Amino acid sequence: DLHSFPTRRSSDLVGEEAVRQTLSKESCSVNLKELIQKTEMNPAYFYRLFKQTYGASPAKYFREYRLSLAASQLVNTKKLIQQIAMEAGYDNSSKFAEAFSRIYGCSPRMYRKNINMEHLG
Repeated sequence: DLHSFPTRRSSDLVGEEAVRQTLSKESCSVNLKELIQKTEMNPAYFYRLFKQTYGASPAKYFREYRLSLAASQLVNTKKLIQQIAMEAGYDNSSKFAEAFSRIYGCSPRMYRKNINMEHLG
């Protein structure tokens, strides 16, 4: 499950809840410093536990999480790609397209087009 830490100590419960709350926010704008403060964990321990649990650093995980939300919006809404990029935390559409392409192997525009073609076919 993407939203749960393996619980080892009571302080981990606080960390798990902070991560869940952050992930449940629609905008998913993550401030790692605030997240670590909410968990009341030592930052080094937080990073180690997070990477062990999710297999990626917090920055990489949240970037990919926001891109997965963007991919869902590309398929399920008619929002402009620029608007989806902004909601995913990218001020620059070309930076969003570059990051999206690294994960999904095509531009957001092509992703939307290909998925829509699959539904028609």
